[in-house]
Amino acid sequence: MQLDYEKSLKAAEDLKQDLLDKKDSLREMRAAKNSERIIQSGEKDANSFERSEYVAHKAKILPDCKWIVDNYSERYDRRQAELAGLSGAKDLLAGANQEALLQTKQEEQFDRIMPQKTLTPESLLASMYFLST
Repeated sequence: MQLDYEKSLKAAEDLKQDLLDKKDSLREMRAAKNSERIIQSGEKDANSFERSEYVAHKAKILPDCKWIVDNYSERYDRRQAELAGLSGAKDLLAGANQEALLQTKQEEQFDRIMPQKTLTPESLLASMYFLST
């Protein structure tokens, strides 16, 4: 009987030690999970902040992007006209239309802008004003 008691006592002590070891390992696992959960919570907050910044940035640039898409064809046409003008200017400077670059006399240019009136004594008298006292 004593022998059975000692065997049972030894088995109970071994079981108790196994359960204590299991309890310790479960506490360690729980602590590791808690620390992992805290890290993930921090990452979630960082990701949430990053996402809110992304959404705000997207909302800020959306009107400009929409304007670019909506006005693309008009801007393309203007760019083509600008390229054609630059090409014409390049050809002009290269000598394709040399007559446009020839300088005329200054008097001829002035006469084209403001033709001269012929002055006669009658026209001079007509333009005079007398002050009365």
